[in-house]
Amino acid sequence: MHRSITLEERTKAYLEYPLQVWIHRPGSRLNSRHEQSGIVRQLLKLALFAANISATEAILALPGIKLIQSVRAQFGIGISITHCPEMVAVAIGAGKLGLDCEALGKKRNWQGIADQFFTESEADAIRQANPEMTERVFLQHWTLKEAFIKANENSIFGAMNRLVISSSTGVQLEGRGQEHWQVWYAAIGKCILGVCYQDESIASSPLLECTDLSNGSFTPRQDTIAINFMSTS
Repeated sequence: MHRSITLEERTKAYLEYPLQVWIHRPGSRLNSRHEQSGIVRQLLKLALFAANISATEAILALPGIKLIQSVRAQFGIGISITHCPEMVAVAIGAGKLGLDCEALGKKRNWQGIADQFFTESEADAIRQANPEMTERVFLQHWTLKEAFIKANENSIFGAMNRLVISSSTGVQLEGRGQEHWQVWYAAIGKCILGVCYQDESIASSPLLECTDLSNGSFTPRQDTIAINFMSTS
């Protein structure tokens, strides 16, 4: 049985957790990107509401990067949105952040893609994975890299390997500066979710709100999710 969450409880949680990830998993696949985009904006509106932020419909209707920049400029917080047929998700926090999800079950030459786009050590990690786990391991790498790219408003062309996932050291950050990043990934249902956040003060795990929007309101899911944590420090 689910217990309803009050606005006061949500606001208290937001103040205690500088990074929150809000997730909705639909009862059936969302094959339309237009439908995915509409639902992710409903979820963003709910996450902002929990932080006592009321965004106008005009802001929520903005396309991706303009939406992110507008929320940062007007409310002083970072957001990231992502969606795929099996999930829509929103991250909201005080620092630079990025979020990406990918649905499992695609038929791709994962090793070939890794050989072309990942570092040599990462491609080797994909190669050494159990064949049944190849897609999952690949997407763990891909979602984290994509989340990092989103956080920095970069492109996969030229920035794909600034964040390098290593089986021995966790995460390495290539390039300029002494930036400190924390990253998480999780297998949630039929999806892999990757999160990147630049802030040294955050605890070792973000707050995950697993939310059912199917009835048009907030309903928490009582899921237990294994969240894997890594850091560039």
